[in-house]
Amino acid sequence: MFGVVACPKCHAVRSVELVHRSAGCQRCGYRMALDKVRVWERHDAQAELAGAIARVKDELTAPALKADEIFAPEATPHGDMRSRLLDALPDGEIEEDELLVRARGVRIPEEKAREILLALLTEGTLCEPRPGWLAKV
Repeated sequence: MFGVVACPKCHAVRSVELVHRSAGCQRCGYRMALDKVRVWERHDAQAELAGAIARVKDELTAPALKADEIFAPEATPHGDMRSRLLDALPDGEIEEDELLVRARGVRIPEEKAREILLALLTEGTLCEPRPGWLAKV
């Protein structure tokens, strides 16, 4: 299994083999513990890595991203994903499947998105005006 990571010191993007515990940055030489850096993408085939590296570089250069979001560990706190999911909600109603697609677009796994949606429904932040549809309260 291969992954794409960014160096927390110099922000260089590179591919790594995820079976290893650490990897050195090819630009600055910093030794990264792979369980402490964010793995942006995972792939089984090495041929897919060039495109993945390009996508991650594009995402990192996007001006809307904050450094804290970019280089945080992969295990982000629940609140971060929750906020991103709430930001993905439009005004009015949205079909649950469409919201799950939007959640994947903001890097929230489907299982985690479903957990967050259930919590939001339970606490009353969201409601289900009709089966399969969600809306902010």
